Amino acid sequence: MKYYKYNDDNDLIGESGIRYVEAREGVAIREVTVFSKFRIGSNIAYPGLGIVLAEGACDYDGCFPDVTPITADEFEREWASHLEADAGRWGFLKAAFEIGRSVTGRIRWFLPMGVIVDFGDGVLGVADGDECRNSFEPGYLESGHQVEVVVDGYDETFHWLVLSSPRVSENRSQ
Repeated sequence: MKYYKYNDDNDLIGESGIRYVEAREGVAIREVTVFSKFRIGSNIAYPGLGIVLAEGACDYDGCFPDVTPITADEFEREWASHLEADAGRWGFLKAAFEIGRSVTGRIRWFLPMGVIVDFGDGVLGVADGDECRNSFEPGYLESGHQVEVVVDGYDETFHWLVLSSPRVSENRSQ
């Protein structure tokens, strides 16, 4: 893994922040942007923004003039502060989505970590990509397709539900 930071001018927020990036082979895995009064992390779906995570690979070492390499410790400090600020929401979600519970959501993103399922209200879960591919009719593994899953655990690094037994359906919406 490599770690970076750079100034992030966010027009939707109307404020500049500092974006911290964890990348594997140029692909962002985790990001957190620190603004004056709050943080936006790549692990939460925000209204009007979705998840804030760079798409595709980027040469962070030569991509932007103001990108600075940082240590893993610096990134982890910022990520830990983001997770600490999110602790109340995360505790509520774990109580609401008990292990073993069957839930239905929508496939939203395909990330290196797996298939990200959106349950609404910022609640996200991650399912194994191969399990999803093996559970559907050809053509159903696209963003928007409904998927029924079982809550199998909790990912404390991302504050995501860990999902198993996916059953992707033909029902699709945006």
